[in-house]
Amino acid sequence: MKHRLGILIASLFLPLLLLPQTGMAASYETRSGSLVFSIDDATGDYTLDDGALHFGGRLPAGASSVRKTAGELHFQLMHGVDATVAPAPKRSNALVFSWKVVSATPIAPPAFPDFNTVPAGLHSLSHQQSNFAPPVFDDPQQVSTPWILFTEAGHTLVVSPASDFFLASMLGDAKTRVAVGLNAEVATVPPGFTSTALVASAPDILAAYRAWGNALRALYHRTPASAEADPILRYIGVLTDNNGGHYYYNYEYAEGLSYEESLVRFFQRSREAGLPFGYLQLDSWWYSKSSWNPHEKVGRIKNPALPDEDWNRYGGLLEWKAHPSVFPKGMAAFHERVNVPFLAHNRFIDKDSPYRQRYEISGVAAVDRRYGKSLRPTRQPTV
Repeated sequence: MKHRLGILIASLFLPLLLLPQTGMAASYETRSGSLVFSIDDATGDYTLDDGALHFGGRLPAGASSVRKTAGELHFQLMHGVDATVAPAPKRSNALVFSWKVVSATPIAPPAFPDFNTVPAGLHSLSHQQSNFAPPVFDDPQQVSTPWILFTEAGHTLVVSPASDFFLASMLGDAKTRVAVGLNAEVATVPPGFTSTALVASAPDILAAYRAWGNALRALYHRTPASAEADPILRYIGVLTDNNGGHYYYNYEYAEGLSYEESLVRFFQRSREAGLPFGYLQLDSWWYSKSSWNPHEKVGRIKNPALPDEDWNRYGGLLEWKAHPSVFPKGMAAFHERVNVPFLAHNRFIDKDSPYRQRYEISGVAAVDRRYGKSLRPTRQPTV
C-alpha cells in the first residue's frame, strides 16, 4: 500500500519537475527606504510601492530575464534596449530608472518608467513650458520638469527625467498614465544612447521634494551651496524684475528723478529706515536691446511713459553695458553710490548685436568662452 502511494505521489510531481526553467515565474525587487520596485520576469509586469501609493506597468516586450546585482535590477526593456532600476545615492528614498540602446542600429525611444496603473484621486503639480515656468495644478504638463503627485493627505511621489533635459518629457495625464520619455520630435535615438529618470516619495510634499533634490544632486555629484556662499544667499535683496518689482522699467520720473537718482534715493531711505538690503538685482532695463525677439517684432517701447530709447525695449541684447541714459557715469560709478553687490540680468543675443562679429554664436546664445570673459567686471564689487 505504501509503495503504491509513493508511486502515485511521484507521478504527480514528476511533470512539475520536468517543466522548463523559463516557466517558473520569479519576482525580483529593489528598494530605497520605503520605496519598492518589483518585477515579474515571466510576465514583465512591474510595480512601484511606497506603502501608501501603488503604481504598475509592463515591459514593452513582456517577459524578461531579470538579474539582481548589488541591489540593482538589470533586464531587457525591449529588443535592443537594456534597463536598470537601482536605489538613488545617499539613501534618499528615491529610485533611478535608466535605459541604454544596445542594438547596432537606431531605435524609437521607449518610455520608462511607464505606469498605466495609477492611484485614483491623485492631485498633480507641474510647470508650463514658458517664461518663469508657472505652476499648474491638476493639469499635468508634458515637459521635462518634475510631476508632483500627491493625495489629499499629502503623501507624495515625485517623478521626473534625470538626464537629457532638453529632450526628455513627462508623458501621460496622471490619471491613467505616468511616464518618462522623450519629446515627440525625437523619432529615433542612436546606439549607445542612455536616458535616466528619477522617482522619490515621502509622506508630505516638502519631504518628497527634498528626497528628489538630494537624489538628483547626488547623481551629479553636487553638494548644496552654503547659505553663506555669496551675498545673494546671505542677505535680503532688492529685485527690479517683472514679478512685482517697482523699478522694473519704471522710476520716479514724475518727481523729476532719473533712473539712477531714483535708486540711489531708495537705498538712502532704506538705510535710514534700518532695512538691511544686501544686494541689488538689475533686470533687463539697464542695457541696450532691439525690438525683436528671436522670431518676431515685439514692439518698440516697453514703457511708453519713459523715454523712447533702446534701453526701453524688450527685444534681444545689443550690448551688455550700462546705457548712458540710465547710468550716465557708468556702472562702477553707480555702484559706488549704492555700495551693494549687483545681480545683473542678461538675455539672448540679438540678430544685429555686434557680438555676432566678435564671438561664435549658436542661434541666440554665445558658445565662445571669450564672450563670457568679456562680460566680467574689471573691478569686483565690494561685498
